[in-house]
Amino acid sequence: ADAARVRDGVGYRTVRDDATDTVVGIPSRLIATTERVRRGMRLRSAGGDIDIVTMFIPRAERSLVEHYDMTLRNRPPAHYKVYRGNWFVIAGEERTGRSYYVRMHDTGSALRGFAISYDPALTPILGPVVSAMSSDFRPQAGGLSVAESQADFSSLRSRQAALPPSQNLQPLPPVAARQAP
Repeated sequence: ADAARVRDGVGYRTVRDDATDTVVGIPSRLIATTERVRRGMRLRSAGGDIDIVTMFIPRAERSLVEHYDMTLRNRPPAHYKVYRGNWFVIAGEERTGRSYYVRMHDTGSALRGFAISYDPALTPILGPVVSAMSSDFRPQAGGLSVAESQADFSSLRSRQAALPPSQNLQPLPPVAARQAP
C-alpha cells in the first residue's frame, strides 16, 4: 500500500521508448527534461538528482557478458548483482555517492535496458519506484514485462509439478563411460 502511494505520488507510469523499442517505467512528476542520446533517451529531474537512461546496443557491438563486465568495472562497488542467461541487474553506489540500478536484456539482435542513478537521500521515494521500473520493464515493446515473464514461468513450473510423474520430464541419468577394448 505504501509503495503504491509513493508511485502515485511521483506520477509513476510506463512509457514506450521508440529510441530503444522498449517500455520503461518513469516517475513522470519528477522528470523535467527528456533528450535523445546516441542510442536511447535521457530523462532528468530539474535539479539533476535523478538521471534515467534507456539503452540500445547492437549485439554485434557487445555481448551481454561484455556489457555486464564493463558495467561492473565502470560503476563499482555493486552491492547487488545478478546475471541470468539473457539479462542482468547491477545495483550499488557510484564513486560520487549516488545510488544506481542497471537492468539489461539480450533480445537476440540487441541489448536493451535502462539505468537510473539518483541522490541516495531520495531512496525512501525512489526505492519502490526502481522496483516497479524493474518489474514493469519490457525489453521489447510488444513483449512481456519482466514481471509477466516471471509469472508465466512460475505458472509453467507449477503446471509441470502438477503433472503425473510419467508426464513430468526428468533429466536422464548420466551414461557410464565406455572403456576401450
